[in-house]
Formats: sequence, structure tokens, C-alpha cells
Amino acid sequence: VGDRLPVFPSKANSNRNPAPRAQSLVLSRTMTKKDSFQLLAAACVLILLARETKAFSATPSIGFGSAQSMRGTLPRMTSKQISVPRLRLRSNQPTMSEEMFQLAHIASTSELSRFALAGGLCSTISHAWTVPIDVVKTKLQTDSSLFEDDFLQATTKIVDREGPSILFAGMGSTIVGFTIQGAVKYGTYEWIKPFVFAGVTHNPLLVYLIAGAISEMIGSTLLCPLEATRIRLVCNPDFGQEVFDALPRLLAERGLGIFAGLPAILCKHVPGNMAQLASYEIFTSSGYALADQLGVSPAAAQSLVIILSSLGASVASSVASQPGDTVLSELYKDGDSMERGFTEVLSSLGAAEFWRGTGARLVHVMAIVSTQLMLYDVVKQLVGLAVTGASS
Repeated sequence: VGDRLPVFPSKANSNRNPAPRAQSLVLSRTMTKKDSFQLLAAACVLILLARETKAFSATPSIGFGSAQSMRGTLPRMTSKQISVPRLRLRSNQPTMSEEMFQLAHIASTSELSRFALAGGLCSTISHAWTVPIDVVKTKLQTDSSLFEDDFLQATTKIVDREGPSILFAGMGSTIVGFTIQGAVKYGTYEWIKPFVFAGVTHNPLLVYLIAGAISEMIGSTLLCPLEATRIRLVCNPDFGQEVFDALPRLLAERGLGIFAGLPAILCKHVPGNMAQLASYEIFTSSGYALADQLGVSPAAAQSLVIILSSLGASVASSVASQPGDTVLSELYKDGDSMERGFTEVLSSLGAAEFWRGTGARLVHVMAIVSTQLMLYDVVKQLVGLAVTGASS
């Protein structure tokens, strides 16, 4: 509008050659009716745009704890009454889908603390109750006398040889390690998703995979010393009395070499976490969508969707992380293996040896991951967060 208003040279420059517009021209003190209407029309357009922007920004986000923030201010609404706004700035721009709208939501500090709490609790409980299975799995991978045995045969031999208490070796390091790892992993995963969505890709699957990889790298780095302690205690029960005794001894013995297994831990946990979280997100969202098509309410379908999705995600996680887990167990089973380093241990294993103990590990991982994901959604609901994959 300003470009179309009449402009006149100032009196000081009226008898000279005109200077550039930005320096010598000023707006006239008088305006025609036509100019006034143009300015009024422009002001109306700006006001309408401001109102529309404010209305969109005030729309409650769907998916990440929005029910908690709306409690007490709006009446309780069902999933059919809540609609995600479809923002279209230009006619040739695609609309923002509900899934993308959820991914674009940046969690608040309160929400992140609740995600971390849910992740720490579910990770600790799921790993603690499966310690006996993990002990047998580790023995199957590292004890040559058990290589030909199945899970039940190996369990019987281990208990006969070393007593029932051996099945709980490494319990302390498991609880401490996975409490830290779970809180960091799930908190970082939920925090980083919108940034990956905004800065890297709008493909939901890639968002889940990238966020899962980054969050697991951070969590596994913190877990590394405690995982090394657990494996040493399982393979050599006389090394120390649980984590607070064995970890200082291992640090004194190895120093920074205690992180020698970090590449193996990353090879195990990063693919496993990527497969676990991405598949669970997809399975749950697909399950709720199918239930909606069949006319089943999300609340009625929730338990079945969570159970089936967690079982499917556990299988995907076990297969993706199996080779890295074998390398990790081989690396930490004794001091000599740690001296060899990651690359030497990796090159010493044949292709078939990477899948050693697959059956026992499948039982172990399915028990851990399915329990963990089910508990994660249960705890999220208890602290006021929406379940994974739900639209409301």
C-alpha cells in the first residue's frame, strides 16, 4: 500500500535534482479518499491474518499429554469430537495430517520429565525380572560347554554346576544401568522427534528411526560401564559383590578400557531400539486406525493393540540386535577378550556364530521388550500422557 501512495519531494530539495527515493522523498500530509480506503483494506487484511494465526497457535496439541493440559478448562471430549486442524496457506500446499501434527508438537519440560519417569520405570522393571533368562543367554554365548544345548538344558547344567543364585548374577548393575538408560532413552526420544521432523524429514518412519538411533546412542554410552560389570559378574561370579563392589574394581583394572565394548553395545542396542520404537509406533497407530474403521472405540481396543504391538516390536528388536549382542558377550566374558578389542573379536567370529543363542535371546528380548512397552503406556497414562499411537 505504501508503494502506491503519492510521494512528493521535500521543500529543501524542490529546486534541485531529486535524490534517491529512500533519502529525499517523504509521505504527503494529505491523502485522497482512494488512498485512505487502500490503507484501511490493508489494515483489515493484517488483522484477519493475525486472528487466524492466533487461533491456530491456541489449538490444543493432540497426542503428547494434551488431555492433561486441557483438564479443568474444557469439557471432556471423545476422540470423535476432537478434530485436528488442517492448515492450508496456499491452495497448492498439502494439508498437515494428524500424524504429522503430533510429530510437530514440542513437549514441555513437564511432559519430558514424565516421559523420562515412565521410561526409567518400565526399563528397570522389564530388565530386572528377566535377569535369570539373561544369565542363561549370556552363558550360552560365552561358555563353550553349552554351545550345543538348548535353553532348558543349559539352565539345568548351570544351576547344577553353580547353584540357583547364579541366575541372579548382575542384578544390581542391571537395575542401576537400565534405570538411567531407560529414562534418558525415552525422554530423549520423545524430545527429539519434533526436531527431526522439522529439520530432517517429514516421513514418520524415518523420524522414528532417526530419533530412536540418537536417543539410544546417548543412553547406551551411559549404560556401557554397568553392562560391562554385569557380563563380568555373570561370566566370573567371584569377581566381586554386585555393582558397587565390581564396578570400581573393573574401573581400576581397565580404566577407560571399560568403554572398549561401546561399539559392540551400540551395534546391539541402536539397531534394536530403532526397530523396537519404530515398529511399535507403526503397529499401534495402525491398530487404532483399524479399530476405528471397524467401529471399535480406542478405549475398547487399547489393551489388545498394546499387547499385539509390543509382541511384534519385541521380535523385530531381537532380530535387529542379535549380532551385536553376541559380539558384546564375547568381548566382555573375560579380561583376555577385552584385551583383543572390538575389531579383533568381530573378525574372529564366523557368520553362523553371530546367531549363537538366538532361541534363548528371542525368549529374553520378547520378555523384556513386550513388558517394557506395555508398562511404558500404562505409566504414561498414570502420569497424564497419551498412549503411543493414539490420536487423542
